Amino acid sequence: MKEESPSKSVAIDESHINVAMVWKVAFIAAMGGLLFGYDIMVIGGTTTFYEHFFGIENSALLKGLSVGSAPIGCVVGSVFSMLFADRFGRKRLLIWSAVLFLISAIGTAFSSDLFSIDDLIVFNVFRLIGGTGIGLAGNISPMYIAEISPTSYRGKVVTTNQLTIMIGMVVAQVANLFISRHGVAAVVSDSVFNWNQLYGWRWMFGLEAIPALAFLGLAFVIPRSPRWLIKKGHKEEAHEVLSLIGGEAYADQEVADISSTISSDETNVVNFREIFEPKLFKIVLLGMFLALVQQWAGLNSIFNFSHAIFKDAGLDVSMAMVSIVSQGVTMLVFC
Repeated sequence: MKEESPSKSVAIDESHINVAMVWKVAFIAAMGGLLFGYDIMVIGGTTTFYEHFFGIENSALLKGLSVGSAPIGCVVGSVFSMLFADRFGRKRLLIWSAVLFLISAIGTAFSSDLFSIDDLIVFNVFRLIGGTGIGLAGNISPMYIAEISPTSYRGKVVTTNQLTIMIGMVVAQVANLFISRHGVAAVVSDSVFNWNQLYGWRWMFGLEAIPALAFLGLAFVIPRSPRWLIKKGHKEEAHEVLSLIGGEAYADQEVADISSTISSDETNVVNFREIFEPKLFKIVLLGMFLALVQQWAGLNSIFNFSHAIFKDAGLDVSMAMVSIVSQGVTMLVFC
């Protein structure tokens, strides 16, 4: 590996970029977004069913806790990603998130059969585990994609994560629709609602295990983040990864540029009080405000209780599910 001066910036011939590899690695990492979307959306089509199964349909508190356990896990996962992204690396945290999604999917589906304690507690614990996976994947997937992508491709490649989140949401809604309809053929002597109350919601949650298992396997074959490798002193491995993406010249320049950036970040420590300087503070407030009103709009709450909302509006199980799918498709088209 040739050492180059970090102060010099050499134009890179983009014809040498291995575009196929960039997209392949990005889509594998973006499977974290797919599972994010599935896990956060699947609850909307299951609430009415599992609430009857656990006998909590008349308890607003318990219904709220069963839906809120995953978002609580999201907070935990976000904190973990902040604490451990540099310590253990992006790739390892993606693997952890896949494991959490897999455990959550299987555990939630069999939550009434695994332990001899309150079934609802077990259900909420596994949903919290899934939420932790969401928090990890939601932060680490786009971070990894950004760090593995060449600068000129970074913007459009990183958007794959948001796209897969939306696809995951629609997949969850479509899966809920087909599983709920299966009840008619599965138990002819019983009602479709009763079949879904006993078994359907389990399949809806458990189906997530398939993409989670695929993500877990594929996460092992992607390279480690070049930026993280250089930060940890593994320049040779970082150079090998970057060579696969853009060739030797590209790798030489990227290693030099990343090393320079990391060195600058470590030297120029930002004082937290600088955030409160008038010009910067306005930008910070604007960002916080946008994040706040995005959640304040209540869209997630509508999705979480969408089946109950449509059911209360007089729709049967099948039409309620169709309406939920139409919501997701609309969001996917306009995302």
